[in-house]
Amino acid sequence: MALDFPASPTNGQVFTSGGISWVFDGEKWNVQTVDSEGDVGMWPSLKLDSQGNAHIAYYDLDNARLKYAFLSADYTSPIPELSPAEVRIGNNVMDPDNPEKSSCRIMYNLSREQDITIKVYDLSGNLVQTIIEKVPKSPGTHGDDTWNGKNMGGVQVNPGIYYIVVEGDNWKDARKVAIIKGSTLDE
Repeated sequence: MALDFPASPTNGQVFTSGGISWVFDGEKWNVQTVDSEGDVGMWPSLKLDSQGNAHIAYYDLDNARLKYAFLSADYTSPIPELSPAEVRIGNNVMDPDNPEKSSCRIMYNLSREQDITIKVYDLSGNLVQTIIEKVPKSPGTHGDDTWNGKNMGGVQVNPGIYYIVVEGDNWKDARKVAIIKGSTLDE
């Protein structure tokens, strides 16, 4: 089957055939690869927003993680980095009655300088707390941000499951945290 690419494409123009999309970079047509390291690409989802930006979500089987990528509507640059090398939560089971377990530390690695936002959401997707918003962070390992289990009003949240979402310039990564109360936790 021969592909019938447009004769005079414009920079950033998208051509789709047989479920595969190509992007014209001003000189040639290119297929964009989001991630090819390891066993990735399970259950992909692609959504174009109202501005024409591409949002791509897929599962990384090797690391048991849902990943997210973003491509701006002009399609003139390659898909940016998906996420830092790793986002980890220290003490992902919190107990407000136990001073040693009453908060969690959020750790992440960055390959380049970028603005970082960290927010906490409940299972219904409601914003519970903004820890930092668009704070410039340098490349390297970071672990100085914490959540104390309180909402924006300074009130301790109810026991349950919460998501801490760390967001960079063009990526997001979420981690689950449980709040329990009145229990003794052993590590």
